[in-house]
Amino acid sequence: MKLSKIFASAGVLAASLTIVAGLGMAQGPLYDKIIVDLPYKVTVADTVLEPGHYVIRQFESQSNSRILQIYTDQGMRLKTTVQTIPTLDNNTPDSTKVILHHYGPDYYFDKIWVVGKNYGYEFPLPPAVKSRQRERLEPYTVAATYEPATKTEETTVTTAQAAPA
Repeated sequence: MKLSKIFASAGVLAASLTIVAGLGMAQGPLYDKIIVDLPYKVTVADTVLEPGHYVIRQFESQSNSRILQIYTDQGMRLKTTVQTIPTLDNNTPDSTKVILHHYGPDYYFDKIWVVGKNYGYEFPLPPAVKSRQRERLEPYTVAATYEPATKTEETTVTTAQAAPA
């Protein structure tokens, strides 16, 4: 009698695990979702995002794409879609971070790191910004002439005396 209860319990447990596993698979793969408040105007691709609240979601595809969609209005209004570059970090971040480039008065998306994951999203810079970045790194030479000094000039120090009263 005890043996039949054990088999019945094992059967119920197996059925429960099958149902739970099926529900997990029916849910589908998890996609990244990041919520951020941008304090500045930020350029991503060809779109300027005004300061405000944004929802960034990984595009849902079977190929695990690196395409991100950026929404306003609590994720209801699509502002832009951008292709990112996969980037890895051996040190898994302990918080989600949105990192911005700052060139002059302008801000651009640089990277997004997701808490608990060893990967992130890198945003390509627009060509005009890359050009400005190269200009900043290149040395600039100014023409100058050399004149050898022929002798050291001596300076005489004269102490002023008080005039008689």
